[in-house]
Amino acid sequence: MASSPQLRRSFLKVTMPRRLRSWFQTTFKRHGNAEDRKGSKDQEQSRPAPLLVLSTFTQHISATTSTSSFPLPTSLPLPAAPATGSADTETSASVDNTKQVENLYSKLPVSRSHIRLLQLLPSENEDAAIHCRLFCTPLDSKGTRPYEALSYVWGSEAKPCSISINGCDLPIGENLYAALLHLRDHSIERTIWIDAICINQDDEEEKGHQVQSMAKIYAKASRVIVWLGEEAASSDQALEEIRIAAELSMLEEIRIAAKRDQAPEEIRIAAQRDQTPEEIRIAAELSTRQLNNKAGILTLLQRSWFQRIWVLQEVAAARHILIKCGSAEVDGFAFCSGLKALNLSNELPADLWAQILSVTYLIRGAIFRPKYVYATSQADNFSLDIRPLGELIEMYRARKATKRCDKVYALLGMSSDNPTAAGLFADYNISWKQLFNKLIHFVLSELVSVNGLWDDKEIAIIEGKGCILGEVSSVTRNATWEDRQDVAITWSNAPSYICVKEAWGSCWTLPTTVKSVQEGDVVCLLQGASRPTILRPYNDYWAVIIIAVSPAGDSQATTKDIKWPELLQSTIVFSHNFRLEWDWDINPDKQ
Repeated sequence: MASSPQLRRSFLKVTMPRRLRSWFQTTFKRHGNAEDRKGSKDQEQSRPAPLLVLSTFTQHISATTSTSSFPLPTSLPLPAAPATGSADTETSASVDNTKQVENLYSKLPVSRSHIRLLQLLPSENEDAAIHCRLFCTPLDSKGTRPYEALSYVWGSEAKPCSISINGCDLPIGENLYAALLHLRDHSIERTIWIDAICINQDDEEEKGHQVQSMAKIYAKASRVIVWLGEEAASSDQALEEIRIAAELSMLEEIRIAAKRDQAPEEIRIAAQRDQTPEEIRIAAELSTRQLNNKAGILTLLQRSWFQRIWVLQEVAAARHILIKCGSAEVDGFAFCSGLKALNLSNELPADLWAQILSVTYLIRGAIFRPKYVYATSQADNFSLDIRPLGELIEMYRARKATKRCDKVYALLGMSSDNPTAAGLFADYNISWKQLFNKLIHFVLSELVSVNGLWDDKEIAIIEGKGCILGEVSSVTRNATWEDRQDVAITWSNAPSYICVKEAWGSCWTLPTTVKSVQEGDVVCLLQGASRPTILRPYNDYWAVIIIAVSPAGDSQATTKDIKWPELLQSTIVFSHNFRLEWDWDINPDKQ
């Protein structure tokens, strides 16, 4: 699907006022290769992020009565640098080869609000060695130096490459080295936060503290750069086709809005008059465009970045996202809009598509997030407040992580129920068994007993008292949200359970989870738990399908100032002894 700049310019000229046309062209600007961008990276870094998704775009322009009131985006500030310099001017005489890597990492201040940032020095020679500076800065609500943050896949544990930082050689992995080569500018320094470099990976205590602050680090970044890896299998063409699909989708939305009188007067007048021969030709070409590189797009979507668990928090916190693969790049919002327009859901395995869908959903939300971290959020307990930890675990535990414990730690910054206050935080000095035990008691109750845990398995045997509240009578896909399901519940007729239906309703809208809810599954409440659990009966045990559910999408499960969890715990008799198996294995045979 070759690009047609003339087609795009012609269509914009005849259908949009000048200021709206300028915003549209800036938002969906084409991204060329490194040679095309030589000498202009400073302008690229100040390019604005898209301001509206398609649906809200049409709502906004319907309320706009003239083009003079249409909002224009402002530019992102260039990342500032603490000093100037060039890798080309750094001589070997200034590098003390006797320094060891550990000299890079002096102790951070006791306060957890400090981080290190990497200053990537420029070079006009693309093959030159990479030289950087590493410095410490406070991560507070005011005065933090502007920086970008990198989201990428570490890859293998091997570190065959090396970069120079403050005169010391630091071994790094191939994927990160390639990313730095593509991010390095010809003339200006670039300030970036990169976990593998900015965190002392040999200091477990520091690593735990910094991991606990990662949601805030990505939230305060001026931009998050998603690095998918080197160009391969026509990935540059794939990104361009995704961008074009987003552009055409936006054009179509604007034309529809104009015809429905949901647009500024200038656009409506242009849309209501008879089409010129040029407009007819443009419309015909738009309608006949075909996807020429579907295989390349599908290959791109199978890259490991889309399957990792840490990337969820990184894009969930971001305010502006750039997707980069080799020299090609596209705005994060345009990337998601293009994928939606291409409708490739039936072209990939269902589990992989679900992972892609969940991460693109988070990317699309970046443009709505506040510019500054809320003043009430402290470094030690800042969270994105997306969902309770139990639900996040059930949604995302099938994603990949190098360390098993990261399947929990990567989600703490997204949790809405403050696990840190309960003593559940990133601690790389404890075993998986200890962490899993803490997690179970936090999500369920201190009253349950954990009688089976293994350091090499993601499975737990849990025992406790509880009661059966009802049964799942039907499960259907939500008509509005592709990643949600509507679950109908038939409640028990026991008199003491009358308040259950009033508290939680009979139809729940739940997120799609790793183990699908099925008709016949049982809803129970364990003694001491604040949320119900969905179980599936087997011969001598109950399989956990969803460890803790927020009924009807209410994360607090409260209505009209009534604290339902406390009320239910005080009125229900917990007469059943449950033996539960919480198995994170995603083997389909166990479904």
